[in-house]
Amino acid sequence: MLTGDTTTGAKRAALEAGATDFLAKPLDEVEVLLRIKNLLHAHSLYRQCQTYSHGLEQLVEKRTTELQQ
Repeated sequence: MLTGDTTTGAKRAALEAGATDFLAKPLDEVEVLLRIKNLLHAHSLYRQCQTYSHGLEQLVEKRTTELQQ
């Protein structure tokens, strides 16, 4: 959410409506860059979890097949 309205009510309303972040105008360039960096890091961690989960599923499937034989 990007807005010039920085009141607590506006922030709460935006978050209640589903906004995942809130930036107020005028923008603080350093804050925007740090938020982007943090979001990219969180996305990277999410992708790593997906990769590990997939690998574990394959390992369980392989071990299950071995045990059934």
